[in-house]
Amino acid sequence: MKFSYSWLKELAKFKQGPQELANLIELHITEIESMSSGLYNYSGVVVAEILDIAAHPNADKLHLVTLDVGLGKRATVVCGAQNIEVGQKVPLALVGAILPGGELKPATIRGVESRGMICSGQELGIEEKSEGILVLPKTASVGRPVNEALDVSGDPILDLKILSNRPDYLSYVGMAREVAAVAGIKWSMPLDLNYKETGDASSKHISVEIKDEKLCPHYRAHFISNVEVKESPQWLKDKLLSSGIRPISNLVDISNLVMLETGQPVHIFDYAKVGGKKIVVRSAKSGEKILALDGVERELTSSILLIADAKDPIALAGIMGGELSAVTDLTHEIVVEVANFNQVTIRRGSKALGVSTDASLRFERGLTAYLAELGMRRTLNLIQQVLPKAVISKGDVSVGKSGLAVPTIECSTQGINELLGTKLTASQITSLLERLEFDVKSSGGKLIITPPPFRGDIKEMPDVAEEVLRLYGIDKVAEEMPVVAMLAPIANREVALADQLKDHLVRSGFTETPGHCFIGEEWANKLGLKVNDELKLFNPLNSSWTHLISNLWPNLIRFAPKFSEPVKIFEINSVFNPSGEVLPLEERSLSLFISGKNIDAYRQLRGVVEDLLSQVTGLKFVAVPGSAEDRYINVSRILAQDIALGSIEELSPRLATELDLPNGGVWAEINLSLLSGLSLDQQKFKPFSRFPASSFDLSVTLPLSVSAGLLVGDIKSSSPLVQEVIVFDVYQLARDKRSLGIRVVVQSNERTLTENEIRALESKLINLITTQHRGVIRGSGSE
Repeated sequence: MKFSYSWLKELAKFKQGPQELANLIELHITEIESMSSGLYNYSGVVVAEILDIAAHPNADKLHLVTLDVGLGKRATVVCGAQNIEVGQKVPLALVGAILPGGELKPATIRGVESRGMICSGQELGIEEKSEGILVLPKTASVGRPVNEALDVSGDPILDLKILSNRPDYLSYVGMAREVAAVAGIKWSMPLDLNYKETGDASSKHISVEIKDEKLCPHYRAHFISNVEVKESPQWLKDKLLSSGIRPISNLVDISNLVMLETGQPVHIFDYAKVGGKKIVVRSAKSGEKILALDGVERELTSSILLIADAKDPIALAGIMGGELSAVTDLTHEIVVEVANFNQVTIRRGSKALGVSTDASLRFERGLTAYLAELGMRRTLNLIQQVLPKAVISKGDVSVGKSGLAVPTIECSTQGINELLGTKLTASQITSLLERLEFDVKSSGGKLIITPPPFRGDIKEMPDVAEEVLRLYGIDKVAEEMPVVAMLAPIANREVALADQLKDHLVRSGFTETPGHCFIGEEWANKLGLKVNDELKLFNPLNSSWTHLISNLWPNLIRFAPKFSEPVKIFEINSVFNPSGEVLPLEERSLSLFISGKNIDAYRQLRGVVEDLLSQVTGLKFVAVPGSAEDRYINVSRILAQDIALGSIEELSPRLATELDLPNGGVWAEINLSLLSGLSLDQQKFKPFSRFPASSFDLSVTLPLSVSAGLLVGDIKSSSPLVQEVIVFDVYQLARDKRSLGIRVVVQSNERTLTENEIRALESKLINLITTQHRGVIRGSGSE
């Protein structure tokens, strides 16, 4: 939020200069995002005096205006404004001037060249709408930059970062209170809150009903008659302009000023347009519509909170008013609204509608009911100042809880000092907190603390300690090394395993992709998947991320077309599954994808998975056939220690084409949470055998229904002499059979194997293949 230096100084009475104030705020309050010399800095716009006004030779409604621009220079421009007079001092934008609308270029208007433009307030960006040119004070110096003639020009502006838990920082009173506290200045409410009620009771004119006090804990309305909507006085305009808000009309400007001063949004209804003379705070009905003040008609859902009259909606609660109930030049009776709305409801409503306003920005941070009364009193005071003939009715129509349950926090001086690393006394802590309007009772080192009603963020002792440290100054805390027992952190097997897998995959030529944990129904349906409603997000970031994801491969496939061929990518991230509890079960998963649409791509990825598991984890990998669908072919499940860890699947040609993957692709998914929980073999050095190895080849015919992976696993486990089993050839014989070329490497660590021992082992393996796996031996040989 942008704060005017002079306005803050007016409220807090500090003596620091702009830079000193900025340093003070940065150290004790919040970050300074930027600091400038003024909101309105115009280049090429000067103060000029009108010397002569002549008729335009080719247009009845235009004039040729001659102006003194200083240093003995004159300029003649074409002007169509009707409020120009000789002797006026006006802002003149010369050719090349930079205005809010862009750079001013030379123009020829009805055959006459105009080398400049006399500006209105609208063209300078300081008025919403202008009827004519802006007339400057007579004291303005001709030829000087127009910034000097505008009261807001040279006032330093501080743009402060607003913390999400500090809505009081979104007000001048809140920030001035903080500045006074850190500067050690005695603080009292600087706003005039007094007014006279001369009318009858507000309750005779308007009634209020809240349908759900959880959504609107407190609502106040006040009836005022005999009002006149017109332009605001200059002092009110200047206040708004110093914070970057354009003046509109007296009533709108008053509501904006109160919001800036107190942080409490205020809305004013045209009483004649409130049907049934009743205000109802309720949730919108699905399909209900409202025309908002920005001129856009919006269709609403039941999640939106409304302000309605007896029949129709008249405002979006906490977000924006309605066009049909807005005050106009014809308004003579009004209803002033201040309220306290549920911050979550306003935040969700604002996001659902795609509308963010100054009001919603404040309500989203959580305002207290204390501000509602303060905002109403200040609004009525200003209305009486600006509109002295207005008749203010007696009493607010107040519904809901007007008080605030302020917590009482018990703590000790010792506890605060231990947390902060300070050595403050109870009296020092009390003095610091009282500067922030905390009520503190101290007795024997024990502190009973009650935060002020505008500090809804203070709930426990650490919150109090933070306030003490802010005012005391973190720069005053001595630097000391903590005295703690230094324990080695507990190793996280899952994280360590993920790092090892990443390193291995990168060495194998894979690229890691940045991913997220969301999926939308449209993409899931395209892949033939069904999203689980238990994983649906209440507040999705966009329509493509509506559910938590149960597998990573759908998003990995979405990335694949962005890579050049051949594609080899992987991702390690969180996946989610329903748990039956409030939150779903979160696990870590690894997904891999390579491009290719023949059996070689499938074998390549399967080899990568097998190598990954054996080299990194020491686990023996087994792939067994799984059930295939029309969208996926060559489906295999990944097993280790008889536990299913995931699967390998190939995209069908039809689905690959739909997904813009003309070369097809194969993906694999492995549950890392399950994998890290298995008993992993320790990778230990194994001495080489001093005796020679021998090998023999087997040509085996197998039915397609028999898993080659299980066969290889059984051969490896059949004898301790079997050191390695390699499938070096696969040949499709018939529709339901295939031929495998298998090489078996045998070796002993104790002796050189004899020919008879090798032949005996070969016979044993042939028997295993033919009896347990229904294979047929087509021939054998040894070397």
